[in-house]
Amino acid sequence: MARKLSTLFFSMAQRMARDQQRVLRRATKTAVAASGRTLARTVKNTTDPLIRKAFKTGAGLAKPSAPGRRAAPDAPIPGAGSWLAHIHKGSTAIGQWHGRLAYHLYIPSSAPTKGPHGMPLVVMLHGCQQTAADFARGTRMNRLADKEGFVIAWPQQSANAQSQRCWRWFRPQHGHGGSEADAIASLAGALVAKLRLDADRVYIAGLSAGAGMAALAALRHPDIFAAVGLHSGAVMGDAYDAAAGMAAMRRGSRRDVLGQARSLLATRVAFTGMPAIIVHGGRDHVVDVRNARQLVEQFRDLNGIDATQPPVVSALAAGTDRAWQREDLRAGRRTMVRLAYVPSLGHAWSGGDPAVRFHDAAGPNAGLLFWRFFEANTRTAVDPEVV
Repeated sequence: MARKLSTLFFSMAQRMARDQQRVLRRATKTAVAASGRTLARTVKNTTDPLIRKAFKTGAGLAKPSAPGRRAAPDAPIPGAGSWLAHIHKGSTAIGQWHGRLAYHLYIPSSAPTKGPHGMPLVVMLHGCQQTAADFARGTRMNRLADKEGFVIAWPQQSANAQSQRCWRWFRPQHGHGGSEADAIASLAGALVAKLRLDADRVYIAGLSAGAGMAALAALRHPDIFAAVGLHSGAVMGDAYDAAAGMAAMRRGSRRDVLGQARSLLATRVAFTGMPAIIVHGGRDHVVDVRNARQLVEQFRDLNGIDATQPPVVSALAAGTDRAWQREDLRAGRRTMVRLAYVPSLGHAWSGGDPAVRFHDAAGPNAGLLFWRFFEANTRTAVDPEVV
């Protein structure tokens, strides 16, 4: 029954996204034909019921980001390093499907011939209707790993666990999303031990459902992950079933968001904070941008930053298709929470390969934003003002 509800939930989300894209295309054509009239007046006067409904409900009338298409299954994976498929066999206590976790491992071309010993690890979690290979092609993170020198693990959700390959962030209980988070953390720990990677520089990031799972894994395993990156993700802790997940995506949470986030924390280890970078598009009509603002407040609280402290705001690349706004919350001189708001971006990876579905060339390079934030944060980092 739960699996049927989950499948129905994401089928509805997919239909909603398609309808919104159709509405936006119609609205744009109508606006062009208006010859100088304002967009608002154009919508008011149009007889197209879909456009009028969109304006009334706030679905948005700006031109959407290019949705892209699914890359061919045999399209090459970007990067000059080693890309190999593996199965991680975790504890049977993790759950039926999550005791075996499929993943690809990318060893960068910049790794020494003796192995990637001492290198950082980044875990990358794909979104719904994606595979690990799709996500690697769209984000082109492997090329960045070649340049910067880090290893990437690309876990892949099982279609047996969720038919759309969505990580089940919306069911964080053990045996469901909680077990998926535990399996991913188990994989990260095993790779650190096997490859002798730097245990203080292990990071996790994801897109959409992958962002929700990255957040859950980071909060459950602060002893493994040093920082987290969330792209187009939903508020934490509001959903415990598929219907609530859908509601959170559409409008954020209407409850105590700080308490919701704290309810996800692990009890077996001390939680001393979790640096987080959040990237979200202003034209995202699948996961509303209110979610990003609530994530900022959740991580502000989790990192012990006073609620009255204003963010440090910067506008970057103004006047270009990569324009974005950065908002930093700092503890001393260390940035603990960063929001990258990209006004022109829809529900897609910023600065990605537009030929791959759910990735857009517009906006800053999200992979580079994540990595620059990650490399400034380690599990042993000390505030320079406290030394």
